[in-house]
Amino acid sequence: MTVTSSPSANSLNEIGAKGLGGKAWMVDPEYTSIRERWNSPGYGPMGPSSAFGWSGVNKKSVDPQDEASCRAMQMLGTVDYDFDLEAAHHAGFANSLKEASRNVVKTGSNIKGGAMAALLNSDLQHFVRSVQMQWVQEGAGSYIMGPKDVSVDEWVKANALDCATIMGFGYQDPSRHDLSRRGVFVGNLLANMHDSLYDMGCSSRMSTVHYASGVGVARHDIHRATAAVSIACFDNIARRNNEMLDTDTPYYGDCMGIMAFSRSAFNGRYRTWERFVKYSRQLKKSKSMEAKAILNAADRCLVFEEDSRDADMAATWEEELAPWC
Repeated sequence: MTVTSSPSANSLNEIGAKGLGGKAWMVDPEYTSIRERWNSPGYGPMGPSSAFGWSGVNKKSVDPQDEASCRAMQMLGTVDYDFDLEAAHHAGFANSLKEASRNVVKTGSNIKGGAMAALLNSDLQHFVRSVQMQWVQEGAGSYIMGPKDVSVDEWVKANALDCATIMGFGYQDPSRHDLSRRGVFVGNLLANMHDSLYDMGCSSRMSTVHYASGVGVARHDIHRATAAVSIACFDNIARRNNEMLDTDTPYYGDCMGIMAFSRSAFNGRYRTWERFVKYSRQLKKSKSMEAKAILNAADRCLVFEEDSRDADMAATWEEELAPWC
């Protein structure tokens, strides 16, 4: 697949550049109405990938009286999308910083932790962007090719932070952190498969494909390790949610995992559905044995032994990669 600014509509081998999820949202009055209810004061128009992905994840994971403040503070993480560089969002960032500054001194409250995480996240992303821009200027991307470069445990931690929506980690009780990190990791595990196509040349270290490839996993087998980890994790998320009372607050990681998982298949930012269709047609047109093997694997219904454990995510991921090590 070739990424190009002007792909041919009839080409199975060309695809458009990374974007913010199409343009239909710009003229859809129903979407505009919903976005205005979800958005924080001062932010300009933005696509659904940003508006729902950043604001929606906190809808259920914070106390109702804190929801508006947390939504504003969460938007400090959109430095990851370069929103702070756009004049249309400058007032929004000023409001978000005001909310974080006001809440970070509320000793003994959940929202103090959320404010601290939001401020640290903003600083971290500004630093990371400066490093990424240096890579771009040098034409030298960053690659992590498996456990020889970075341990599984450290990679899982870094992958969870790569979601850039970490305000909720600080807001929730510390006892929930490990369990939440699993949901965030699995959400990213599924969502970041695009990196091998769009981001490997300049910015991203968080490529599932590259990490698994460094272990020795053949490309068409990567989905097996991914599915084994994600199915078990989502089974546990579903079990927790089914057992919740109306007065319970969901884990931040559970919300993040569900949001990232459900969005991934139709993520306009990375043209996920378009690539699925084109890759599928490429495989069906191919005469190679590898293409036939991939199609045969895709046609089988993969059944995994039920896993009711909430095991350490790094240990689980390492266990799934072990057959190839």
